Amino acid sequence: MGNKINMYDVVVIGCGHAGIEAANAADKLAKIAIVVVDQNDVGRLACNPSIGGLTKSQLVCELTSLGGVMGELADKSATHIDILNTSKGRAVRSLRIQVDRKTYHNLSLEILKKLSVIYDEVVDIIHLTDKILLKLASGSELLTKAVVVATGTFGRATCHIGKCVVPVGSPFTKRQNCILNLFKKYGVRYKRFRTSTPPRLIKNSINLKYTCPMPSMVPLYGFSRKLTSFINRLYCFSLHTNEETYRILKDNAIYSSTQMGISLGAGSKHCAPIESRIINSNRKYQRLIIEPEGFDEETVYLNGAFTSLPVEVQIEMLRTIPAFKNVQIAKFGYGVEYDVICSGEVDASLQLRNIPGIFMAGQICGSTGYEEAAAQGWLAGVNAAMYSKSLPVYKLNKLYSYFGLLMHDLSRRGLRTPYRISSARTPTRNKLRQRNAILRMLPLALATTSTKERKQVIWADFVKKFKILMEPNAKYKIDSSKFKLNSDHKLIKLVQMYNTCNKYKC
Repeated sequence: MGNKINMYDVVVIGCGHAGIEAANAADKLAKIAIVVVDQNDVGRLACNPSIGGLTKSQLVCELTSLGGVMGELADKSATHIDILNTSKGRAVRSLRIQVDRKTYHNLSLEILKKLSVIYDEVVDIIHLTDKILLKLASGSELLTKAVVVATGTFGRATCHIGKCVVPVGSPFTKRQNCILNLFKKYGVRYKRFRTSTPPRLIKNSINLKYTCPMPSMVPLYGFSRKLTSFINRLYCFSLHTNEETYRILKDNAIYSSTQMGISLGAGSKHCAPIESRIINSNRKYQRLIIEPEGFDEETVYLNGAFTSLPVEVQIEMLRTIPAFKNVQIAKFGYGVEYDVICSGEVDASLQLRNIPGIFMAGQICGSTGYEEAAAQGWLAGVNAAMYSKSLPVYKLNKLYSYFGLLMHDLSRRGLRTPYRISSARTPTRNKLRQRNAILRMLPLALATTSTKERKQVIWADFVKKFKILMEPNAKYKIDSSKFKLNSDHKLIKLVQMYNTCNKYKC
């Protein structure tokens, strides 16, 4: 291709959850291109086949309200739907959707067809005076005003199974070099994080009579707040370890890569290896959940059995559970260690403090989970587009949304372990609910034109009322009869929430 130079407003590097959201959001505001290395990486669910969960579902609802695609993709590829925390208050009840991996991937590819896609690898980033030059493996060069780096967990990544250490394969090598060059040339600090994955099992080799079935919730509402109508509902199944499992893990925990000192990165407590949980507590019974990976998939995901123990120990551990007496393992559990930038290297807009015009999104920022990555991708994409137009970027209030809380925490120094969004991190968690996400995020959605015209028309009158109620001193003279609203209407409550948040503006 030679040294052909193409000019764009924004270039997105990476096509995972963060990359897709960044490209989709920025495309509405500027001329963009997304650099894709391999089609198989587009919208790939690298770990568990689910979207949502505790607090994560509130984040996805906020993202959907802003025009993000993750919630819509999850609804269309759903295989199992559940509501968590039903015994607790409505503010912390969370939607969790199991998805079909292949369907989710194919739907993500459909989104790419609407964007300008470059199938290549970025091997270097050069920051010029008012532009950024990207060099590709093919020899081409891209000139852009802003860049979103969303390369995921493949920064010098290594996989661990017992004593075995395997570097990540060649498809990601140059992407690693790109990030490492960025670290070296511009003084961006980085550190090592790690995570673990459980074994994948052959579904037909599991004796399900020793498990407890978990059907989908009815009615089946998705993130789009519409009733879903998928027919082939799949079940999840729960089961527990036993004392024999506990004994094997206790005796062989020293062979874990973390216990042997081979993997030195900091890990998340939410994905802690099962052997570490055994060591740090005397709980002999660990709950495990068998999650389907798709309608036509032969494998299932064993949630809760995260491990990096040697292969023979994993087999021995599983065979102690009655349901897995004759189980066949399609893929053994392993640990992954990777580079992330240090917390505080980006500001609340996700722009690097030392390098203007470069925005970071996803697990490279130190977060963990698809939902956190997608949220960062959307904001990084919008802010990159705003920056390319010389407009002010967005920095959200941490008490107004989980979006703002996520960006605020990632921009602070001192993050020691992979970050996961949690309702315990904000005092306004009772106000940040799934149901009022559209109300809380609507002003930002309209400002960034990330909401479809149909939604804008539907909500136009509502926004008008909202603006009137939000006039100075409106809290002292709200006349609910003027708008025919009850005193407990969600709009009145939203105004009260705003007034509360204004007292604690960050």
